[in-house]
Amino acid sequence: MKKIIAILLVLTTVVGCSSSSNAYTSKVSDANSTILTINGTEVKKQDLYEYLLAAIGVDILDQEALVIVADIELTDKDAIEAKVNEKFDDYMKTFGEDADKYFKTYGYADAEDFKEKLCRPNALTLLLMEKYINENYEDILAAYSFRTAKHIQVATKDEVPAILDRLSAGEDFAAIAKELSTDTTTASSGGDLGLVSAETTSIDENLVAAISVADKVGLINGSIATANGYSIVYIDEVDAEVLKDQIATYLTSSENILEETKSHYYKKNAYDIYEKSFAKTFSNYVK
Repeated sequence: MKKIIAILLVLTTVVGCSSSSNAYTSKVSDANSTILTINGTEVKKQDLYEYLLAAIGVDILDQEALVIVADIELTDKDAIEAKVNEKFDDYMKTFGEDADKYFKTYGYADAEDFKEKLCRPNALTLLLMEKYINENYEDILAAYSFRTAKHIQVATKDEVPAILDRLSAGEDFAAIAKELSTDTTTASSGGDLGLVSAETTSIDENLVAAISVADKVGLINGSIATANGYSIVYIDEVDAEVLKDQIATYLTSSENILEETKSHYYKKNAYDIYEKSFAKTFSNYVK
């Protein structure tokens, strides 16, 4: 109730300052009927509708579309329920004894309401992503070029030959990285860069470019100039089969893959939007 009152108070301020009646192409029935007045300012049904569209419309539209598409595409009901319960159990472990407090704070009636309104959409989205990944796995592997690698970063190119000599003499790459690397993020872990793909943005783009085209395990010749100096790079693994667990974790948490999933299944299921104000966010679907 407090949330509704707060929304209506904001609405009276918005309505009192300006009118947005021309911003939206969709209209509610009986749009000009007054739902409340405060100090002489009227709030009409269309005002409330447009406020809600602006505040949460995009998110609600996206979530509802995903749920509808998932209901069409996902046929294994047991798998769906298992995933919903898995997501719910994960949240409960996080909330612990504060679960009921969380439900009340965020407007859920109880645990079952939370499961249906949050856990189910999350589970359906994840399962839909997994389906998209499985159906397009080889193309995704080719596009993302997954590798694992580590590096030793130094400030100047003059430092590179001595390090290469030490590596040629059989010294451990990780040990030298811990000793000499100026990359404070990775030095303590032996220069480990983890799983790198062509889409990785957390490391220098020159490193990404060099790692993503590497076709074998081992040291990349010479050094790679980056914004932070020079990097000597060792490729740990290029075989996607060996990396499959890491790749699966990466893909199911990737915003890019989520967007690809939505685009693929929205187009497949003739997803059209008729509210013109959403054109910027949903440019491919607005009619």
